Amino acid sequence: MYVVGQQPPEHWVKPYSAPGKKAWQYCMTFINGYCIQLASQDRPDSQRGINSDGVFVDESATMSEDFLNKIILPAKRANKLAPFAKHHLHLCFYDFTSAPWTVEGGWMLKTEDKWKAELELRARMTDAEKLAVPPSTLFLESTWEDNREVLPDNYYKDLEDTLDALTLDIEVWNKRFTQRPDGFYYAFNTSKHCYYKAYRYEHDDKTGLTLHQSNDYREDRKLEVSLDFNAAICWLVICQEIGREFRQIDSIFKKPTIGIQTNLVIQLAEAFDLTYGKHPTKEVDVWGTRQVGQSLRVHRKVISLSWISLQII
Repeated sequence: MYVVGQQPPEHWVKPYSAPGKKAWQYCMTFINGYCIQLASQDRPDSQRGINSDGVFVDESATMSEDFLNKIILPAKRANKLAPFAKHHLHLCFYDFTSAPWTVEGGWMLKTEDKWKAELELRARMTDAEKLAVPPSTLFLESTWEDNREVLPDNYYKDLEDTLDALTLDIEVWNKRFTQRPDGFYYAFNTSKHCYYKAYRYEHDDKTGLTLHQSNDYREDRKLEVSLDFNAAICWLVICQEIGREFRQIDSIFKKPTIGIQTNLVIQLAEAFDLTYGKHPTKEVDVWGTRQVGQSLRVHRKVISLSWISLQII
């Protein structure tokens, strides 16, 4: 991750420079000289050209397999004749994660396939062959119980009271799933069917930093929203008309949650105001469904927050 324009504390970063830009690269340096350089997939191409002795990937199920395979792993090209070349971290690749939430995140389970194939191969080896060819892959699974002895006594109870059952299964019990039990689309795929916000990076004169700005959202244009109401979910889509484009810039939904009694429509209006309350152009067109009464409830709630003009279309 690069921070542009403002230098962090000298003792925990290493200066980085590239043609046409001034930047600092986040690193952690240990007393023995070991250094961890932090990389982000936010701007993949900014990570090109690095040279690493090994790679650690945290929360790998949320990482792009393409980013790792094309940019990060090819940079694992350290000197094989280095004094520490025989250390187990030299030219390593370790990744750590909870179970994946998406089909795309399942790429990290390929390690399990490689590990099982290697186990089958080594089962046919002699002891001498095993010594000559050390194993190259390891796949381990665990749950919160593996750390029970060092965790707070109320750790699991607090999570059980706070998280929904699905989140608890995946994030705490590390259970795998292939389809959301309440999912509507059978072949849902996040890379095909989800919209990801696009950003541009611009220098900010006030802070001296390079900040990311939305490529879609415009502060000088009114917002246009459409609502969909259902017993199990209420949805709000936010758009803007820019020239010949009608851009979808955001989408917010609310579902029934244990412990929250507020009407879903009111929750939706409050979530809209939380995100767009500082939008300078206080004008919104609401494209309603036949349930005009619900749209009017959102209209009245948003008006009572910080908006001054909503037109029901």
